[in-house]
Amino acid sequence: MLNVVLATFQIAVGAVAHSQALIADGIHSLSDLVADFVVLLANHHSGKAADTDHPYGHQRFETAASLVLGALLLAVGIGMLWSAFLKIESPHSVPTVHLAALWVALGA
Repeated sequence: MLNVVLATFQIAVGAVAHSQALIADGIHSLSDLVADFVVLLANHHSGKAADTDHPYGHQRFETAASLVLGALLLAVGIGMLWSAFLKIESPHSVPTVHLAALWVALGA
């Protein structure tokens, strides 16, 4: 719960302080939490015994979780690269980062 609050705070302050790095860190923290949830869910379901619908067991949940995690990390990475590319393309439109972003980053 504390990680959700911290990540949300980082994203909110990053948006107000115009800090792409702080927003990226908050999104990264949230994606880690989602990834942890996916791993726990896959671990729970993959441990189930074989049944009539799954005669070889449920181990494929781990493979599906790996696919979801890979897609999640790829999407987050592409989003961050795209945002950085847009800012490099027009550096004059990048606002000055407020000092509050530094304090939140140090506190995190």
